[in-house]
Amino acid sequence: MCPVVVTAMLLCMAVACGTTSIEEDSNTVEEEIIEKEPIVVGFSQLGAESDWRSANTQSMKSSFTGLDGYTMIFDDGQQKQANQIMAIRKFIQQEVDYIVLAPVTENGWDTVLQEAKDANIPVIIVDRRVNVEDESLFVCW
Repeated sequence: MCPVVVTAMLLCMAVACGTTSIEEDSNTVEEEIIEKEPIVVGFSQLGAESDWRSANTQSMKSSFTGLDGYTMIFDDGQQKQANQIMAIRKFIQQEVDYIVLAPVTENGWDTVLQEAKDANIPVIIVDRRVNVEDESLFVCW
């Protein structure tokens, strides 16, 4: 056989093998994505007292979607800290992956945020800050 023909045949075989490998790797990645559980986020919004707050809620709902790998559990605190504390405790019982809190007030969060920390659920504070003795009770603001 001519060296050019042999080289061409080897090149075709190498390309075909490489393509098969890539397809197999792609299928494996797709299967892993499909089988992955969604990240569950509990979001306690303080209320809907303004257009900004309503837009903030809608932004969260459109960000934490199933298409993006999330499930969001939403709770409207109706301008009451007691409602938000109850919501956080429900999120802890539901074993969410993250808690997002838009606090109605700065004070009074130490106990419930400690409960979340004890359950190994990171808390993210949005909009307003919280005033707690131990700032490790939330992961960021």
